[in-house]
Order: sequence, then C-alpha cells, then structure tokens
Amino acid sequence: MRAFDTRATAVGRSAAQRSAVNRLGAKVTWNRFGTVGSLTKRRGWLATGLSGDAEGAARELLRSNAGLFGLSPAGVDGLELVNDTRLTGSDAHVVLFRQSFGDLPVVGGGLVSVGLSDGKVVHASSSLGRSDALAGEQRLLAQYA
Repeated sequence: MRAFDTRATAVGRSAAQRSAVNRLGAKVTWNRFGTVGSLTKRRGWLATGLSGDAEGAARELLRSNAGLFGLSPAGVDGLELVNDTRLTGSDAHVVLFRQSFGDLPVVGGGLVSVGLSDGKVVHASSSLGRSDALAGEQRLLAQYA
C-alpha cells in the first residue's frame, strides 16, 4: 500500500512564529510544514540556564518555544526520545525526538534535534508537523484489507 499524505505542499508561518524568532534574535529556515527547519544564532546561544539532564533541557527549550515548533506543551511532553548522544571529547549532546499522533509515529518527518552543552542550546532542527491532531479520516481500501 502506498503512503498518502494529505498535507498541503507548503504551510506558511504565523506572525507569532516570526515574533518568536525575533525575540530569540535567531536565524531560521522553515520546513514545508510551517515549523522550524533550522534555528541558530550567529553569536551566543538560543537558550541558557536550562536545568536537568540533556533530555530535560531540550524539552525545556521546546516547551518554551512550543508555538515556534508547531507544538502544544502536551505535544512537547508526548515527543518520544529517540536518542541522547554525548559528543566524544566534550559535554555537548544532541538530543533527538520523534513526533507521533496518538499511537501513530510520523513517517518521513516528525523529528526534532536539539544541540546543547551545559544547559545552553546552540542549534535546533526539525521536520515536525504543526499540529498535535490528525486531520481527515483513516481509510483502508478493500484491495488492501
């Protein structure tokens, strides 16, 4: 069975998202789903003073910028931890999460990675979709049953 994607070819960004980028003083690229593709700063950090382990700090960044990434706070909490990789020879980590809708993991996207060290975030990138809910309906044709 072939996958079928009902999303539009490109989703625009909202005024709130553009405002959040300005507030961070960041440089952003957008993915086709209307959320952050890549988020960096030329000088300085995207966030500082984040507490806890790398996963907790990454979730804190995403929670405080949930709208920018097209998520609700509950959507951030629902992200599945895929990997927390400590970079060799440093205290830096890259934390990777996967998005799902209910029990359905996103295929062909739905990932967000956060690069951080000592509670400071240097980079985030994603292929997240904007919504926490599926649209449309699930259908199975008789030939695939």
